[in-house]
Amino acid sequence: LARATDVDAVDGCFDRPELGMDLVEEAVAPDRQLQDPGQLVVLARDHARHQHDQVGRDGDLLAAGQQIAHGDAQPAVLTRHRWWRVLVDRHYDGLEAHFVHPVSDQAVIAGNATIGLEILEDLPGVASVLVPYGGGGLSSGIAAALRAAGSNAPVFACEVETATPLAASLAAQAPMSIEHRASFVDGIGGRSMLEEMWPLASSLLAGACVVTLEEICDAIRSLVSRVRVVAEGAGATSLAAALAGRDAKGARGANVPLPSGPIVCVISGGNIDPAKLATVLDGRVP
Repeated sequence: LARATDVDAVDGCFDRPELGMDLVEEAVAPDRQLQDPGQLVVLARDHARHQHDQVGRDGDLLAAGQQIAHGDAQPAVLTRHRWWRVLVDRHYDGLEAHFVHPVSDQAVIAGNATIGLEILEDLPGVASVLVPYGGGGLSSGIAAALRAAGSNAPVFACEVETATPLAASLAAQAPMSIEHRASFVDGIGGRSMLEEMWPLASSLLAGACVVTLEEICDAIRSLVSRVRVVAEGAGATSLAAALAGRDAKGARGANVPLPSGPIVCVISGGNIDPAKLATVLDGRVP
């Protein structure tokens, strides 16, 4: 997939399952070693604080434009709106470097596809897969792998009620911009459907499951208390959708019921600030 020239090429390669599988396997081959020339990581200011700390040096945020030392990852901290523009424009002003898109980069999608292969390896009879939806790279990659491997299990994208670009786009049958409302669920929920992801998402995903903030909090508490897993708000949307059991929204707003049978919920992240987690565990919405 890293050699594909555009998203349409990625979409087309999965019309031939044997080619799609070859590309996925090549992307994760152990002998593919990349040199580390240094990176600059672009974060939104409202991303979880310890995400910043993990990227920065001992929690100190380094300003964009500083020299990038070999092997170091330095964060540029932007407003949520400016951060989203970087994803839309595929460019960060003042930096001449190869831009690795966290959503639509073909190698990133190929890496996400390996999750689909693991699901089939562990649960060949899976009936459906629920995946948090931020920009579509994770859900589309998983869906592409399932299709390439011959599985009929539908993949449903999960969105929070405060930002539903996929549900809006499926209803309109075209990439749409939406009104974004800030919430503690900061790992998903873009301001628009990325146009380059529309061909993949519209053809590979069965629908969008929209959940409330309260349902996400319930899912976080269930994960902590029952399986000792700490999930961020975005990561818990899949379980929230499964527990809610509502129909997904498909093309032109049609209701799409979740199939009966085993459901896989992809819990995609644990970047939640401790104070917000404490609020959720206390039975409140941050």
